[in-house]
Amino acid sequence: MNRYPRLVINAEAIEHNTRLVQQLCRDNGIMLSVVTKGFSSMPKLVSSISKINPIFSDSRIETIKQMREAGINGHITLIRSPMMSEAEDVINNCNMSFHVDKAVLKHFDEVAGRLSKKHDVLLMCDVGDLREGPFYDEEVIELAEYIENDLSNLYLAGLGTEFACYGSIRPTPKNLGVLSDRATAIEEKIGRKLKYISGGGTSSLALVVQGKMPEKINHLRVGEGINIGREMGEIWNAPLEGIRHDVFTLEAEVTETRKKPTYPIGEFAVDAFGQEPEYVDRGDRTRAIVALGKKDVFDPHQLIPTVEGIDFLGGSSDITIIDIEDCKEEIKAGDILKFGLRYPTMLFSSVTDVYKVYE
Repeated sequence: MNRYPRLVINAEAIEHNTRLVQQLCRDNGIMLSVVTKGFSSMPKLVSSISKINPIFSDSRIETIKQMREAGINGHITLIRSPMMSEAEDVINNCNMSFHVDKAVLKHFDEVAGRLSKKHDVLLMCDVGDLREGPFYDEEVIELAEYIENDLSNLYLAGLGTEFACYGSIRPTPKNLGVLSDRATAIEEKIGRKLKYISGGGTSSLALVVQGKMPEKINHLRVGEGINIGREMGEIWNAPLEGIRHDVFTLEAEVTETRKKPTYPIGEFAVDAFGQEPEYVDRGDRTRAIVALGKKDVFDPHQLIPTVEGIDFLGGSSDITIIDIEDCKEEIKAGDILKFGLRYPTMLFSSVTDVYKVYE
């Protein structure tokens, strides 16, 4: 018996996308690390990717541990700045971790020593997005020297940064040039080359497509550009020819169709989430209720209908209301609607109790 809503997963499509992005990176002297956090590091998908590119990044140590337990033996980096409380797990399960704080680094050095292990760290710095990491040049160089000279159980493997996150800042040759200059300054101070100069994620991959990536950048962490493949064209104006958008398809069942007014009747208060939405009176129109809500996908407006004419109206934690007045085909209760995903809907549907099925 089929269960809905369900997330249909196409492993062949993610293998195709991995090969495509890997080749693009190789042609430009860049190591690709596939970010798996967007789909909760599902072991079957990670195994599919591992056949092509066994280098991964994830933000949660618990999912990394699950990957190891599932037999994933590739190179794994923890890309969220780690907590002191998880140091032992990180050192035992990760080949490398991203770091920004002196006290945390000191603690990791002590734990690595106790475990008789040498652990690779990549120092993250801030070039404008105002997320994690030291912001000023002297801070960056000072922390790099501290790792290199004072922490014998840690190895300074590289320098990296983040874009298009908290501060919504676009990667450019200029701000990636700041990262490159800092890496060069560190190399001069420590007397050796850094292995990784990590220039960001999918948003930075766009610069590779456009031929604008600074030469020193040799490492990228790509998630959405492989798992979904829409942002390169929709946001970053650098569509990647041949990329597939069908790694994930969400299917949901219609439970009701009915013609109703489009403007609520009565005294306004707030919706189920305490918000005050705005409504437009469009007269009576046909709409459908789908058994899929914010609990499943966070924001149904981020779904991509495969039926022409569907318009998202709103909903609650458990249902979504769609306008179907202009649909070219009949929609009735019991029908299964299919939706493409964007990053937020992939993220939530992969971690919630939406049923998962592999093609």
